[in-house]
Amino acid sequence: MQMCHGRKMKAGLSFLTSTFQSGNLNPCYCNFLSSSTNPSLSLPSTLRSITFFGNPPALRNRSNYNNCNTKQIHAASTIMASAYKPEQARVPPAVPMATSPVTKFKIGLCQLLVTADKERNIAHARKAIEEAAGKGAQLVLLPEIWNSPYSNDSFPVYAEDIDAGGDASPSTAMLSEVARTLKITLVGGSIPERCGDKLYNTCCVFGADGKLKAKHRKIHLFDIDIPGKITFIESKTLTAGETPTVVDTDVGRIAIGICYDIRFQELAVLYASRGANLICYPGAFNMTTGPLHWELLQRTRAMDNQLYVATCSPARDPGAGYIAWGHSTLVGPFGEVLATTEHDEAIVVAEIDYSAIELRRTSLPLEKQRRGDLYQLVDVQRLNSQSTK
Repeated sequence: MQMCHGRKMKAGLSFLTSTFQSGNLNPCYCNFLSSSTNPSLSLPSTLRSITFFGNPPALRNRSNYNNCNTKQIHAASTIMASAYKPEQARVPPAVPMATSPVTKFKIGLCQLLVTADKERNIAHARKAIEEAAGKGAQLVLLPEIWNSPYSNDSFPVYAEDIDAGGDASPSTAMLSEVARTLKITLVGGSIPERCGDKLYNTCCVFGADGKLKAKHRKIHLFDIDIPGKITFIESKTLTAGETPTVVDTDVGRIAIGICYDIRFQELAVLYASRGANLICYPGAFNMTTGPLHWELLQRTRAMDNQLYVATCSPARDPGAGYIAWGHSTLVGPFGEVLATTEHDEAIVVAEIDYSAIELRRTSLPLEKQRRGDLYQLVDVQRLNSQSTK
């Protein structure tokens, strides 16, 4: 029996893990890891007794491999998990993924051309929502800042008092009414919101009864300066939100981020730890960052957290002061692009199947492999709410 030549225990474990993932390791037969006179080269005896390297010819075909005793694999995982404390990698501990009222449903992404005419924008958005619902969408997502040009000069002019509702917020009044009429869940992109003397970039979520279920104020403001390319300072007019948003709906537990929020992996990890099935990001990436980062960020957020990510952008208007990249997209829990479009106006309708999340999490059990003994993500609001009970 041979040892991992010159490898220490942790390196051996890393090799074991990567070999499992690549499919080059048969977990049942190996002729590996006998006791060693060098403690640094030995695994614990309990783990050594169930973990072997090698790939005997008799087990190289698929049928024999499938007949392998999977209890040995689970036992190895359990032992490693007890040492690595994966449950401590999230503080408080992550909650299980929410059980959705539906497993499969269609989502509609309405990529809209935005103009300076607010009444036209509202009517146009309503028509697009109705079209998406007519194609079977039970959940509809609108773009970031769909009722107003995207500019610091426009935000104060187009801002609405969402809490007051009615005539003070014609955009959300329309969203509420159309959600109720069509009996759909509506993630209403975002609009400029006025609250007292502050302005926010705000997304409203309406249920099939037309009631406001959640309101997300953009947490990370878009303040960037890429010399010779683009400069935009949202904080000149807008105030950052202070609350991550997760809401239970008729189509599952949905988390909300707005555009620049997608760049911050901590927020997406927090959402996953709160049991979200899907993260919706209305966004308006530009012609500099869009080609490089838009799809990459979506796929990364979905893949790392093994959930669905949906984005919705305004359509591209070359004559606008701020030119959006477009490319509204749905990404699955394996990081795969399930549906997308180009930069023109479009309505993307695609199916979400939550059973794919469980499948991916079973195949790649990341939550059981985290190193709580080395790192933690703290959900400050959850932790504080628990401490006050």
